[in-house]
Amino acid sequence: MVIKWKKRNASAVVVYVLAVSFLLLGLTGFLQQEVYSGMEGPVAEMSSRDYQSTAEFRNFISSRFHSFLNMAIMSAEMITTVITETVTFLTHTLPMRS
Repeated sequence: MVIKWKKRNASAVVVYVLAVSFLLLGLTGFLQQEVYSGMEGPVAEMSSRDYQSTAEFRNFISSRFHSFLNMAIMSAEMITTVITETVTFLTHTLPMRS
């Protein structure tokens, strides 16, 4: 016995897949909110909508800021060293005018 498949419109299949995907996405979001709403600590912090108020984010930004300051200080020290060495070299190699 041969089963004959009906030709399906491609847009109907796409709409069906999108509808099922959105339905599953909505259900998982709702369930996640219900599960995590009563939890305290890191799990509740991770599920919070304002990630900038989390301790992990503050530590990350603080670390990046300290790295940036260290780079700025190191580059300023390098520039100062180069200028000092250049001035020292020039004062020792150029003849003094009397």
